[in-house]
Amino acid sequence: MYHYEDIGFRPIDESDLEMLRIFHNENETMLFLGRAELFSSLDQLQWWKMMSGSRTNRAYCIIKDSYENVIGVLRNNNVDNINKNCEVGIDLLPEFRGKGYGYKSYKMALEYLFDHLGMHTVYLRYIAFNEKAGKLYDKLGFKRTGVFPEYIFRYGKFCDYILMCMTVAQYTELYKHNT
Repeated sequence: MYHYEDIGFRPIDESDLEMLRIFHNENETMLFLGRAELFSSLDQLQWWKMMSGSRTNRAYCIIKDSYENVIGVLRNNNVDNINKNCEVGIDLLPEFRGKGYGYKSYKMALEYLFDHLGMHTVYLRYIAFNEKAGKLYDKLGFKRTGVFPEYIFRYGKFCDYILMCMTVAQYTELYKHNT
């Protein structure tokens, strides 16, 4: 388990799958993901098995205070160990949103990815109408580097998908300049 202040992350256990399936299928969570699909128990099990065996895509439970107290999911996708870049994403359970855990969870993920996995560039994507996410990513220091125009279909229309990146130099300037 990786620790950061009062939170951490750990591998997803099979016993977490039903709770994560219910969380994934929650309306607000599902509609902010890249693919708005409902998962059955079998879908969730297949996703977990695929993620567990993947070298380029991983998912973890974000925890608070104890191994069992899951507050969200950390996704680390499209890991390119040759060019040292990857995508990061965090989804928090509804009761933990708006309480600073998103900011803290991303700081934890950035520390892990840059300081321990040696990533050079970390990127993320979000749907343009998710203004809260955009403000969080700005606050964290991600830079808007592109847009996939009319890429995601939600609420009866196509929406832009925003790309934001952070390099190790930007991370070091923001978070390591006092060390």
